[in-house]
Amino acid sequence: MSVVPYQVIDPISGGTLEAGEPGEILLKGPQVMMGYLNNQEATDNTVKDGWLYTGTVGVNIIAV
Repeated sequence: MSVVPYQVIDPISGGTLEAGEPGEILLKGPQVMMGYLNNQEATDNTVKDGWLYTGTVGVNIIAV
């Protein structure tokens, strides 16, 4: 079983959230896509500094 680094951030400020607060889920790692084929604009909007911005709302249950 591999561990996937993740963050839950405030989608407006980009700041880190406390445990239990809803925010956008970000994923990072070799198993995460590198980008969209022949669509650099979509890649730039979705993958930033190696983090995949999923657009999915989630809650971090582990204290940061």
